[in-house]
Amino acid sequence: MAITVGGLVEGGVFCHDMGDVVLMYANGEVTVKFSVTDAAGVKVSEFEEQYYPNANSEIHISGLSEVMECYLQGESVTDLFAPDSNYKDVGGFATLSMEIYESGKLVKTCAQMFFQANSRTGLFPAAYKYFLSRFREREVFTDQLLTCAYIFRGQTLKCGIAWADDEDKMCYKEVVLATSGVQNGHIVMHQYKPSDIANRAGVTAEQLLYITLMLMDGTQRIDYMKMVYDSRKHKERTGFAFKNLFGVLEHIIFTGKNKHTADLEGSYSWIGRKYRKMHTDLTSSHTVCSGWIDQDTHDSVKDAIRSDEVYIVDELKLGDMVTITGIDLEYNRPSDKPVSAAITYRVSDKIQERFTRARQMGTRIFDDSFDKTFE
Repeated sequence: MAITVGGLVEGGVFCHDMGDVVLMYANGEVTVKFSVTDAAGVKVSEFEEQYYPNANSEIHISGLSEVMECYLQGESVTDLFAPDSNYKDVGGFATLSMEIYESGKLVKTCAQMFFQANSRTGLFPAAYKYFLSRFREREVFTDQLLTCAYIFRGQTLKCGIAWADDEDKMCYKEVVLATSGVQNGHIVMHQYKPSDIANRAGVTAEQLLYITLMLMDGTQRIDYMKMVYDSRKHKERTGFAFKNLFGVLEHIIFTGKNKHTADLEGSYSWIGRKYRKMHTDLTSSHTVCSGWIDQDTHDSVKDAIRSDEVYIVDELKLGDMVTITGIDLEYNRPSDKPVSAAITYRVSDKIQERFTRARQMGTRIFDDSFDKTFE
């Protein structure tokens, strides 16, 4: 009987949901030639493995998710972070093709498409038309990049904009956010400055109350994300840009205290009867608290920890790449209190310090009466 293949998922699979591929009715040595093709159709790797069947004439090929993970890194954060581009096709998948040889003869060919996901999802990409995000509702700021992504299958993205007019009355408007030139089945990522969204309603970012991003399948709304603007005063804010579990850009802002510490390492020697320092290595670390956050944001912090790149964001501009060196994600359940998180990071560059100079301060009254900074 000819070899048959089991365990493949039609229409693709999110990477870490992939199980074993099973070759049934195998006899003797089987050679499988693998090739990996990226979303652009370019072959990026080829390799082969030899297998032998078990007593049931089956071969179980395990660990394909780990193999494919390195081919699903996608674009870097610096390439993804482009607030003025509005949207881009990021591909987001790769295809593993298999040629199966038995006794030197080609007996079967098959392929499996993998979509980026660095954790288990339980979702099927072929039927998943929704946002690739943990968030349903969240608080955001007027200097926070608004991002969303989805597997494009003909959906339309609409944006509901709510703002307060000059008389403090709430106004609302819906607009369609353009998407063109995206291939069906590819991941499309949108990113907007709050000022860009506000301009579509003819107002300023400071007037925004909330926006709702809505995915439409024809005239039916199939998914939404609501972003409510936080107008409270937070004296200390630290923004991070990273890739979420689906490999697309995410921007979160911590509103808690930022504790700075430094470690000094150096080499010393006697020179001319004086004990002198020959080399200085000053390593600065920052421990930042998130402030009170919901469970979705807490999980998003875990995505930042897993991300291969994390950058500081200041005023919608990428700053230094940082390396997360410590975490505190402890919380209790059940609990009547919100959760918080803390991370410790250091600048990735060997020369960590960057020259800064205080800005000229205008004439104003300094009042921290309403400072909401979380300890």
